[in-house]
Amino acid sequence: MFLSEFWRRYPGLLYGLACLLGSFAALKPIPILIIPAVLLFFQKSWIRVCLAVALFACVLLAVQIRYQFPELPDEGVTGKAYFQIESLSNVRHHFGRKWIYRGKIATFIPDAGGMTARNLPCRIVLPDKPELQRPSADGTYIIQGRLQKMERGGYVFKMAKEVPWSPVARSFSLAEVRYRAKAALSNYISRHVVDERSSVFLTGIVTGEFDDRLMQHEFGRFGLQHIMAISGFHFSIIASILSILLRLIMGHRSALLCLVGFLSAYFLFLGLSPSIMRAWITIMITLSGVLWERKGSGLNALGLSMMAVLLYDPLLCLHIGFQYSFAATAAILLLYVPCEQFLQKLFPIRRLGQALKMDRFNQHGYLLVTLLRQAMALGIAVNLVTIPMMLTHFQQFPVMSLVYNLFFPSMVSMSMLLLILGMLVGWLPFISGWIHTLNAAYTRFVLDYTYNMPLAVDVTVKMALPVEALVICLTMLFARSAKKKTHLKGWVWTRQSSL
Repeated sequence: MFLSEFWRRYPGLLYGLACLLGSFAALKPIPILIIPAVLLFFQKSWIRVCLAVALFACVLLAVQIRYQFPELPDEGVTGKAYFQIESLSNVRHHFGRKWIYRGKIATFIPDAGGMTARNLPCRIVLPDKPELQRPSADGTYIIQGRLQKMERGGYVFKMAKEVPWSPVARSFSLAEVRYRAKAALSNYISRHVVDERSSVFLTGIVTGEFDDRLMQHEFGRFGLQHIMAISGFHFSIIASILSILLRLIMGHRSALLCLVGFLSAYFLFLGLSPSIMRAWITIMITLSGVLWERKGSGLNALGLSMMAVLLYDPLLCLHIGFQYSFAATAAILLLYVPCEQFLQKLFPIRRLGQALKMDRFNQHGYLLVTLLRQAMALGIAVNLVTIPMMLTHFQQFPVMSLVYNLFFPSMVSMSMLLLILGMLVGWLPFISGWIHTLNAAYTRFVLDYTYNMPLAVDVTVKMALPVEALVICLTMLFARSAKKKTHLKGWVWTRQSSL
């Protein structure tokens, strides 16, 4: 059976999927999940089967013990909350700016008694006014207020007026340091990149904090929201740039160790969102394999990162960023090679001898066709997975995203390259200023591809895809691609930088 051989090659992915199914079974149990769960048992090794079942059961039990979700009336319940802050942001609102504290209510004790709640994802919103002193986001607080459930899931805690937050002794959070560091970087970019729109965009893609709703809307028109969320795309670009620069000034091993340190610092700077955690864990596994001179596997690294994220917080499986990040990466690793092989029928590969006989014009044309074929294969692979997900979550899909995702990410990567180069040569003001000026003009040119497009190009497919159909679709894609990978002659490893 091909699945038995597939699981033998990729036990990390097997255990990661077992944790994922265990999380869903505890939080969103639907009968259709039995279909992908059955795939875990198609293997000859009972040791792997037992380990997968044990992980499934452990995650299922851990969710039952770790979390308690209260049944709340529409008006909410008053009580005392132990609020652990994970992030702090200052966002623009219709009526001014507001502070948003995101984190987790470790324990909620209702005033009227009854069952307490534990480990609830929650946020607290405070007005940003000069006369109001906001609490520092550097620890855990005991807060009096009202707990309410939001329509789209999650909870919001409305603190009682004129009741101070009581800090918990010896508690600690990086949220305050992270917010101040992002604010400092934002100020640096706004000072050196004179074009306001370019400055806002560059700040967003390096900090993950987008405060411009118009920009979010324009990117959403063309299915480019993933550009605005820090993910493996951003990590791979930064890792590639830093790797090249570090190898110019130090040895191979020292450069890798420094790269691990820089990327880990960047991870702490960004915070613990699902896509960021996946990208950092995956790239750390990849770099560790290079340091120890071991050949790595993208699918095993993806599975181990999934397992680590879910063991940290099983609730993240419900986060749309988690689902898109892992699904898109799995699509690249499983479907890219078959898609490129299919496109080779339309854009055939030329032998080296044939390419050398071409004149310069035809050689450059062949290079462009090759890049186009690879971009199309990557786009098809990702869209085979993400289109059904978008139809399930949003009931619509922008057709122009099929075109924009062929070229727009590459154009954005150049903006990031220029920004990093400008920051690295900051000790040379003339050169740094010239690079930032060039980047401002170039980034403005890139953004014009979204801002200046007429509404006539906004063609949207609208269809509500049931979650049961999504599960069946993804399961069939996985089984088909696993069979293709197992029987692929001359194994082709997908580049780790695509993670």
